Amino acid sequence: MFHGSRHRVLAFAAFVAVMLSSLTGLAVIAQASPGQGASSATRSSLSKASADATYVVDDAQQGTGLDEFDYVGSGWGHASGEGAPANPYDGTNSWTDDTGDKVSFTFVGTRITFYTITDPSNGIGALSLDGGTPATLDFYGATRTGDVALWTSPTLPEGQHTLTLTDTGTKDAASTGDNIIVDRVSYIGQPAPPVHTAITVDPTSGGRIY
Repeated sequence: MFHGSRHRVLAFAAFVAVMLSSLTGLAVIAQASPGQGASSATRSSLSKASADATYVVDDAQQGTGLDEFDYVGSGWGHASGEGAPANPYDGTNSWTDDTGDKVSFTFVGTRITFYTITDPSNGIGALSLDGGTPATLDFYGATRTGDVALWTSPTLPEGQHTLTLTDTGTKDAASTGDNIIVDRVSYIGQPAPPVHTAITVDPTSGGRIY
């Protein structure tokens, strides 16, 4: 009886030793890389969805969200189907000659270029970025020419930025009018996230019908 009890005690002692050894090994691993799991999770949550690329958005893409032109004012007109000789991007352009009319464009990235159509009847606009000091842009051109890169931002901090263009109602001495024209923008950064459409579910429905 005593002999059997002794074997059981030895077996239990061996089991405890194995468990302690396992726990010690886990503690050593955790101490060898403190905070590694948390750091990896943080890096993952901060990583971008994809690498930065160049994106082009036409003036006809209207709205109030990311990668959309938000036109404000009653003087804006929008045209399509224009080809040679001006050849604007995608055949479209948006214009106004009403002082104070404005358009804004919000994107996520590090640099943006604004494109216009220069024309003998164009005037002067004021372009600002993130509410900063406006730059004066002369839209005048001796001939009507589309897809002209009129302004490029400096390199910006990664993140969301808003470009705003306002009609000043002024013009070059050689100009016959004070139009400002939007053709497109191109920017380096991240595309707007996809828009998800809400679907109404009928709980009384019997399911799909094929």
